[in-house]
Order: sequence, then C-alpha cells, then structure tokens
Amino acid sequence: MHIDVSDRRTINDESSKNSSTSQFVKDLIFFISAILVGLLVIVFSFDAPMELILERWPVFFTAIVAAAVANATAVGGGFIFMPLFTFGYGFTSLESLKLALATQAFGMTSGALAWSAKRIVMSVLGFSLVFAITGMLIGSFYITPDQNYIDIAFGAASLGLAVILVIEVYYSRNSSGHTDIRKPTRFDLIVFAVLCLIGGMVNAWVSIGIGEVVALWMLLRWRYPLALCISTGVAALAGCSIAGLLIHSELGGIRWDFLAFTAPGVVIGGRLGARMGVAICGDSGGVGKVFNIKSGDRLKHFIIAVIFVDGVAVLVNAL
Repeated sequence: MHIDVSDRRTINDESSKNSSTSQFVKDLIFFISAILVGLLVIVFSFDAPMELILERWPVFFTAIVAAAVANATAVGGGFIFMPLFTFGYGFTSLESLKLALATQAFGMTSGALAWSAKRIVMSVLGFSLVFAITGMLIGSFYITPDQNYIDIAFGAASLGLAVILVIEVYYSRNSSGHTDIRKPTRFDLIVFAVLCLIGGMVNAWVSIGIGEVVALWMLLRWRYPLALCISTGVAALAGCSIAGLLIHSELGGIRWDFLAFTAPGVVIGGRLGARMGVAICGDSGGVGKVFNIKSGDRLKHFIIAVIFVDGVAVLVNAL
C-alpha cells in the first residue's frame, strides 16, 4: 500500500489536532477541578463565604496572570504579589512576603509538574535545592532584615533582576539556538553552590531570586537549552517556596483568607505558564533542539519593563 506525501501530512495534521484537543480537555478538567476545590475550601473554612468571594474574587484572576508569567520564565511571581499586597491591600511588607511565598508554593509546583520531569535537569535541581533551602532557613531564622528594609531589598532585587534578564535576552538572541552543554567543573559547582545559597536567602527575604539564579547559570555558564533552564528554575523556586510555606506556617502570619483565593489561581496559572513556556522555547525536552528566540524575547521585554517599574515604585515609596 502506497501513501503519498500529502496523505502523510493529512494524517500528521489530524494526529496533532486530536492531541491538541485531548490536551485542551485535560487542562479544562484540571482548571474546573482547581476552582471547585478552592470554592469548597472557602465555603467550609470561613464565615460568610459569599461575602468573602464577592470581595476577593479579583485576587484569583490576578494570581492566574502572575503565575502564568512566573512559570513561563522562572521569574518568581513575587514581583507582582509583593507590590499588590503591600500597596493594593495595605499589608505590611512581612505579611506580603509570607503570602507571596505561600502562594508560590502552589503555583510553581503546578508549573513544574506541567513542564514535566523530562525537561527538568534533576541533577542540577537536587544540587541547587540543597544550598537554596539552606539559604532559606538562614534567611528566615538567622539573618532576617528589619521589616522596614524588606521593601528596599525587594526594590533593589527587582532592578537587579531586570538587568540580569536583559543579559539573558541579549545572550539568547546572539546564540545559534543549538547548544553544546558544558560539563561542570569543580570551580563551577562551588560558585553555583554559593549563588544558590545567596539566592535562597534573597528568596526568603523578597520571594524572588533562586529561580533566576538556577535558570541563568544553566543558560549562560553550562549552555543548556532554554526550556531545560526555565523548567529547572521553576522547579527550584517551587522547592524553595514549599520550604517557605512550611517555615511561615510554623512562624505564623500567613493570610489564609487570601491564600484561599491565590492558591487555586496560581495552580491554574502555573499550568498555563508552562504551556506558554513550551510554546516559546519549542519542544526542547531533549538537548540540542531549536527554541523560539523571538517569541521569548518579546515576553521577556514585557516582563523586564514590569519588573523595572515595580522596583522603581517600591524603592521610591520606601525611600
């Protein structure tokens, strides 16, 4: 039996369409389930649940957007949540930090799972989390900045992050898209360990830091494909955020009445963000694939602008 080229294309197109439809149905079921679970938690955990829903529903949609951006780029959603909670709802900087970390525990985990294990470099993830979570513990219990300095630290970290992302965009644009991964040297591992330790401490203070450290080091130093860098950075931030949720559950001060809305929102947004990231990078589950540099640049340019404005606004308010 002979099948010509046009027949093969038709078969492939049909198969791709069926796969896309199946994925859409799975995502839709996942989103509806997340919303239903969130509603059940609100109804059975709080007094006057309808009043709470009518008052807080915008937070749910903001959480979707923040998590989508965070999981598409490995930039922590805290760059949206910290200013939102501080300026929009009048939280103290410490309350905003606790809620941002708790929220990210759900959103970044959802995103890491959606990126899939085949795109996460487990050896890098495990190594980074050992030092990053140690940094989280140090930053939470031993070297803790005064609450008045959290805004300054967040503003400075945001501006620094904007500069780092500019470097990443420039590097991605001037690379060929095909990557020969470098084997880590002992010096590399020592420097990376120190950066992860510091990134974990910064993450404990301002809820952003470690995902960017992991993704940027993998991309610029070890030359991993972009999709592997972002997915591993997302997973590292998920691990640190879970540690932050556990730490602040013990220390107290998490606004559970807001987390009930942000958690289902970021679970949905995390999955959407991973889908966006895969589309931007191309199917880079394996090494040496080509990623979509121009699409990634456009998203990064937007994020850089938002982070820069965030940082300037927070610094001006703090100073």
